[in-house]
Amino acid sequence: LHRFRTTGKGPLWALPLLQVVWVNSHGSHILGVALPLLFVAGEAVARLRPRVLTPVERCPKPPGRAAAELAGTSLACAAATTLNPQGLAAFAFPFQVAALDVYLGRIGEWQPLSLELLAGFGARYTWPFSVLVALGLVGLILRGRRIHPVDLLLFGVFLALVARGVRLIPEFAIATLPGTFLHLSGL
Repeated sequence: LHRFRTTGKGPLWALPLLQVVWVNSHGSHILGVALPLLFVAGEAVARLRPRVLTPVERCPKPPGRAAAELAGTSLACAAATTLNPQGLAAFAFPFQVAALDVYLGRIGEWQPLSLELLAGFGARYTWPFSVLVALGLVGLILRGRRIHPVDLLLFGVFLALVARGVRLIPEFAIATLPGTFLHLSGL
């Protein structure tokens, strides 16, 4: 998705194939449908509000075509999500599991992000996450108005997801590392 955003080329065809694997192996598979939509939203902001954020890297494709390809990829990922033993019920599964008290009340990785986890007993587990958030914030500040809205959306949405449950820290890292490294590359 990042390659597509910066070059107009990228193996978007591979995402639905990866989605089939993801939906059959992990409950966070719903993010595979949401990620291309976040890129569509970020590209829309970049095109509609160029004075607010003026990113250096822009997709060289015409905006409508890039958005259509990303939206089509998201639809293909949604279709791929049904290729599992649960069928359409896979769309509801992550939300059903996240609402179960047995997970929320007893399992540490399902707990919301807290100061106790970041600076207390959990610091030995969450320090890499804290470093990544700090680096991401530094990168965002350094880029200022030249940040791409996609990177801002990915950082904000995935940070909000981690705040609801620390089990999504790996997804936060995967989604935000490309933007973080890009923003820090000037250093």
